[in-house]
Amino acid sequence: FRDIVAPIRMGDEILGILGTNIDVTEHVRSIRLLHESKAHLASLLNSIDESAALIEPDGRVITVNKTFADRIGRTVAECQGRLLYDFIPAEAAQIRRRILEDLVRNGRPVTFVDEREGLWMRHSLSPVFAPDGSVAAVAIFAVDLTERKRRETLLLARQRLGEYAINHPLKDLLRMALDEAENVTGSTLSFLHFLDEGEQLLTMQAWSTKTLRTGFTVPEKGLS
Repeated sequence: FRDIVAPIRMGDEILGILGTNIDVTEHVRSIRLLHESKAHLASLLNSIDESAALIEPDGRVITVNKTFADRIGRTVAECQGRLLYDFIPAEAAQIRRRILEDLVRNGRPVTFVDEREGLWMRHSLSPVFAPDGSVAAVAIFAVDLTERKRRETLLLARQRLGEYAINHPLKDLLRMALDEAENVTGSTLSFLHFLDEGEQLLTMQAWSTKTLRTGFTVPEKGLS
């Protein structure tokens, strides 16, 4: 049983005490059974290539697969029994805690996408119900979207360059290409030098917008 005790007040005066007992036998039994079946759960989760985990409603890890553990730099054993929030930055942990609390309260699946340290992930959280209808656990499945996001970014960059090329000269197009390359790679400086090897001359030069702002340029003249 879970006991709830609260005072009955009128102003500053306590008139009495309200007490109630909630039978949580089925809820506790469901969580216990999930813990007892860790070996079977581990085999199932490790058959999944992406991150997968099963946690208690308060965020405590029941078990995870190897992919999940690898992505947070831990072993499976190090994850078990720990709070999920221990493995992520405090700000992200607060957001995840609110999401989990809403799921437990509403009993509805949740899906969201986030980015951390350059890694884009789509998280799907689904409630696991006890026989009494309460949420006994939460199943988590996370898919790495980083490569997909990279391809989408490249595709949009190519589209912008194609549209820009219609009404702009080559030198402006090269500058925009360098700007787009910086956006994709995270670079802060970029430039192109076209060299006539026989004449030892720079035939064309281009710098990104960021590079020009730094003043880091080379005079347009021969190399010798």
